[in-house]
Amino acid sequence: MSGLSYLRDADIPFKGISVAHDLAPWQREEIRKLVEQAKEDHLKGSCEPVENFWFRVVGKGMRMRVMKVRKKENPAQ
Repeated sequence: MSGLSYLRDADIPFKGISVAHDLAPWQREEIRKLVEQAKEDHLKGSCEPVENFWFRVVGKGMRMRVMKVRKKENPAQ
């Protein structure tokens, strides 16, 4: 874990590697449900498409919540 910062400057074959927390199946299901609920809430309260946002779950246990982050626009388009 101490060498994870080296992945940022890695050569091309290793550029796509990422490290994530190992979750139990019930935890993955709970996170999936939280994200789905956040997307439904977004659609009820906004006319912007869901595709313009990332929905990320932060926190642990009973303090888990979903953060909605706007995706950066691609200037090449």
